[in-house]
Amino acid sequence: MAFCGGSVPIGAVVVGTDGRVLGVGRNQRDEPNSLQGLGGHLLAHAEMNALLAACSVLGDLRGCSLVRRWSRARSVSARWR
Repeated sequence: MAFCGGSVPIGAVVVGTDGRVLGVGRNQRDEPNSLQGLGGHLLAHAEMNALLAACSVLGDLRGCSLVRRWSRARSVSARWR
């Protein structure tokens, strides 16, 4: 989807402590007309958009995990304590 929109094909999800997906995001730096997340902003990376979406569901992200995927790279994850 991001590739078709002209962005780098990177996606991210925030997963809660119970395994539920709280937020999803994709790169939207090069999509100024996007209505989701930070579309068109220099900070509109997949991770930032996923975090914004998760914060609207659950304000406190402690214990949650962020997983990022780029089609040509390994998955990267982080956990907040």
